[in-house]
Amino acid sequence: MAVDINELQRRLHERILPLAAREAEDLKAALGAVDDISLPLLRFHLLAEQMLERIISGVLKRPDRILDEGRLTFAQKLSLVHAFDVVDDAAISALRRVNALRNECAHVKGKQISESDIDRIGQPLGKDYQDIKRANSRHLKQLLIFTLARVAQPFIAAVLTPDAKAHLITELDSVMPLTDS
Repeated sequence: MAVDINELQRRLHERILPLAAREAEDLKAALGAVDDISLPLLRFHLLAEQMLERIISGVLKRPDRILDEGRLTFAQKLSLVHAFDVVDDAAISALRRVNALRNECAHVKGKQISESDIDRIGQPLGKDYQDIKRANSRHLKQLLIFTLARVAQPFIAAVLTPDAKAHLITELDSVMPLTDS
């Protein structure tokens, strides 16, 4: 029985081209979504991890031994910072929830951030989050951004010197007040 190479190529193309087209569409959707609400979350997660590393570096004598060689995950770095007791428990809890949502967005195809996802992050922040939500409830992306900014404040403060902390808090309040009033 003779094998017709041209026929095999044609059949192979018939099967592969639709799959390749579908993959290309998925890639286009993933990379072309400039208004995607998950982008601020993913960028914030990266910045938060850098802040955690700076906090760890400020506390340990030889942070290189754990940061460079330890291959710590985000969750492990967060637990270590929590053990240092330099950031309040509410912010730690909120950042844990940010990490969980980030992992969901990174690993669940088509995951859309919902208001309830943001509520879950904001819940440990209590009244601060309620104020943020009241001021930004009509705009999901804005609600997420202001919530993430509030989560970041105690971590930023833990990185700074006492004088710089006071200045930063004043600056943040003037640029990004929790409410419109």
